Amino acid sequence: MAVPSYAPSFGSPAVGAPAQRDPFYRAKAEIQDTLKKLEESFERWEVAIRTSDTIGIVTQADATNNNVAEIEELLLDVEETIQIVEQDRARFNIDDVEINSRKNFVTSTKKRVDVIKNELRKDSENRKKGKKGKGRYDDISKANDEFIEGEAQAQDQIYADQEIHLDALQHTVGQLGEVSNAMRIELEEQNVMLDEINQEADETDGMLKGANKQITELLKHASKSGLTWAMVILGAILLLVIFMALSF
Repeated sequence: MAVPSYAPSFGSPAVGAPAQRDPFYRAKAEIQDTLKKLEESFERWEVAIRTSDTIGIVTQADATNNNVAEIEELLLDVEETIQIVEQDRARFNIDDVEINSRKNFVTSTKKRVDVIKNELRKDSENRKKGKKGKGRYDDISKANDEFIEGEAQAQDQIYADQEIHLDALQHTVGQLGEVSNAMRIELEEQNVMLDEINQEADETDGMLKGANKQITELLKHASKSGLTWAMVILGAILLLVIFMALSF
C-alpha cells in the first residue's frame, strides 16, 4: 500500500509536536474546509427544492456531489495514514488516545457525508421514478403548480371585474356627456332669450326717452289757457307708451 501524502514522515515523532507540523492536522483542516463548502452547497440545494428552482436543484446537486467526492478522497487518505501509524506505533510514537481521536473525526465526518448523500440519492430516485408526492421536489413542485394555477385564476377574475367596472364607467361617462350637451343647448337658448329681452328693453327705453322729450317740449310751449288740453294730450301719450311697452 502506498503511503498517503498526509502520513507523518518516518522518524518524526508526533506526540508533543505542534499541530501545524503534523500532516494529519493539515489534512483535517482541509477536510473541514471542504465540509463547510459541502454544507453550504447542500443548503442551497435545499432552498432550490423548496422554491422549485429546477436549474438550482441541478447545479447545487452537482456542486454538492463534487464536494462529497473530494471529502471522501481526503478521508480515504487520512484513513490509510491512520492504519499505517497504527501498525507501526513505535516508529511514529503516537498513543491510543490520539489514534482514537483521529478515528472519531473520520467516523463523524463520514456519517455527515452519508446523510447528505442519502438525501440527494432519495430525491433523485423519486424524481426519476415519477412518484408524485413521494419526494420533496415532487411535493413542492405540485404545490407550486397549484399556487400558480390559483394565482392565474385570481388574475383572470380581477381582469373580468375590471372589464365590468370599465364598462360601467364608460356608460357613466356617456351619460355625463349627454347631460353636458343638454346643459349647453339650454344655456345657448337662454342667451338668445336674454339678448331679445335686452333688445326690447333698449327699444322701450328709447321710446320712453322720446315721449319724455315730447312732453317737455309741450310744457315749454303750452300757455296757461291751454294747460288742461296739454295735460290731457300728455296723459294720452303716456298711456299709449305704457300700452306699447306692455305689448312687447
